[in-house]
Amino acid sequence: MGKTGGKPKIRILHHLARSGGTLISKCLGSMKDVVLFSEVHPDAMKFINPVQQAIEWHGLVSKAEARAWRMKDAALFVQMCVLAEYRASTRGAKVVLRDWSHIDYHGLPYQRPTMRSRIVEVLKDRFEIVQTSTVRHPIDTYLSLMKLPIMQNIPFSIKMYLDGCLAFAEYAVQTGFLRYEDFTHAPDEHLRTLCERLELEFDPSYAQRWQTYEHITGDITGTRGGKSEIRPLKRRPADAQLVAQFRSYDSYAKIKELLGYDED
Repeated sequence: MGKTGGKPKIRILHHLARSGGTLISKCLGSMKDVVLFSEVHPDAMKFINPVQQAIEWHGLVSKAEARAWRMKDAALFVQMCVLAEYRASTRGAKVVLRDWSHIDYHGLPYQRPTMRSRIVEVLKDRFEIVQTSTVRHPIDTYLSLMKLPIMQNIPFSIKMYLDGCLAFAEYAVQTGFLRYEDFTHAPDEHLRTLCERLELEFDPSYAQRWQTYEHITGDITGTRGGKSEIRPLKRRPADAQLVAQFRSYDSYAKIKELLGYDED
């Protein structure tokens, strides 16, 4: 039943926006006996509703049950996770929560960042947390993030971006992480590693299903990993002025050191 010391286990995958998490999550979600909730966060349910995912994607909660719940926000999130994990476990499946880590470490334009993992904070009393993270080079992630229409015309400086990236990198070191660039070069190898860290059974047949997996949020068309195949990812071109701006902050060097990136 996935319980240790009286608490059921719940699995959490952390990554920042535009860092390859959608593609990786499609692969994980395509594996046998994995129930994936995508970009969920206890403080952002009005933007992406995990209860709706539990009802429409996974059949773990009924509409009548959801209507009967009177709690809101974090309390509702916890209630949903408790019921979803219990019902998934009776099927022999395991719940994986794809954390919407952007809310915690960058926040905008939704809210101010807290610089801590709220999903772990609200679930740790009810669950044994099994977690890991994925990362991408901070300049590539920034270039992709700033192309999003929702990020236009908001006060989001490079310093703010790097502050969030550093806090996330420090947390990723604690949870263990793998790099998106490495994943695109050897998907099976790195998915095996993710599965080991999340205590999931690696299912190689995911490779026949991930392309058509639809229970996901986020943009798969812009990953450059491809919609039908996973190709080795090349670096995004960055102009010298932007690189110089990044280099002017000590946090940039710290992020690269923590995550094992040598190049700019």
